[in-house]
Amino acid sequence: MHESEFAGFAEQFSAKNIRSIDTDSLFAQLDLAILNKGEAFGLLKLINPGDPDPGAEIIAIYTFIPNMLGHVGGIITEQPQTPLSHINLKARQNDTPNAYMKNVRAIPEVADLIGQWVHYSVNDEGVHIESATEQEAEQWLAGHFPVEATIPESDLSLTAPMPLTALSHVDWIRVGVKAANVAELGNILAEGIAPKGYALPFAMYDAFMRSPRCVNEPRVLCDNNASVSLYTYIERLLDNAEFNASLAVREQKLSEFRGLIEHAEVEKSLVDEIETVRLFWEPEGEPFTQKLRVRSSTNNEDLQGFSGAGLYGSFTHKPKEGKLIKSIKEVWAGLWTLTHLRHFHLSKSLIHRFKRFFVEKFSLKSMVFFLKVL
Repeated sequence: MHESEFAGFAEQFSAKNIRSIDTDSLFAQLDLAILNKGEAFGLLKLINPGDPDPGAEIIAIYTFIPNMLGHVGGIITEQPQTPLSHINLKARQNDTPNAYMKNVRAIPEVADLIGQWVHYSVNDEGVHIESATEQEAEQWLAGHFPVEATIPESDLSLTAPMPLTALSHVDWIRVGVKAANVAELGNILAEGIAPKGYALPFAMYDAFMRSPRCVNEPRVLCDNNASVSLYTYIERLLDNAEFNASLAVREQKLSEFRGLIEHAEVEKSLVDEIETVRLFWEPEGEPFTQKLRVRSSTNNEDLQGFSGAGLYGSFTHKPKEGKLIKSIKEVWAGLWTLTHLRHFHLSKSLIHRFKRFFVEKFSLKSMVFFLKVL
């Protein structure tokens, strides 16, 4: 995509004597790059575009640069990376050994180990991949699961949408770190540099998830005609033996749960209160014509030592889509993905038990904030 965009400006660059170089030419002479040092034991596996997201027990040889990176044991890419690339930032965050090796799968001693347990290390001397036993790998993996859980703070006292101009970094426990940090940038930078927008507090997500459901909603949210909240539904799901035993079942059930969130009814008072933020950009009111960018902001991303980069989706809400709540529910639903579950189940910096983090403590309350799309 970027190469095609560049092609459209190539003549203008040339006319202004702006020199340029493409990625292939830039890295043509580079066969190996050490991106993040470390070691790991795991199953060496070749990952192609479209393959399922590998797990923490996998030393992944990517034939491409993935747009999303879950929690893997080790990373080797056949395409060049840069130190500040998305994939390497995640590797540094998770202490994952990471290297670029040109045509690594064609190296005989590596090709022979694909599908086998290996010891993978990246250090100043280079990249080392050697055979290991399953017992060695399991012992190493067992020692790298977190023992103690860290529960991020949250505060539900703020209940109304707030302009970023009324917030600062200290509000991260009410609106999430991303929104709070953007708000703080607006406080310290010159006018017009930091983006302007609005934040929804955790309390709104919490109210939506706690709301009793049954009438006019899917029967799975009814229990002998008694209402079942979305919190209760996911709590039961996370306790389900089949859900915990099967990767395929987890993926299916989480997809179904995201659908429930996206189609769940929302109290009119909450919908109307959220709609008022559109007046920030279009004070004349309806019909609204401005596209708004809807993004996540939680208490478990953009933290010191944990960026959470790429965990949540963003959406552009178009006027023809109606009320903002449509896109907001899509962001809220984005909490409940297989990648997200796996990431926080294994993350050394946050939590070792997904159920405790999301259900028993209710500490994570996703919210969104809006940026004007220019």
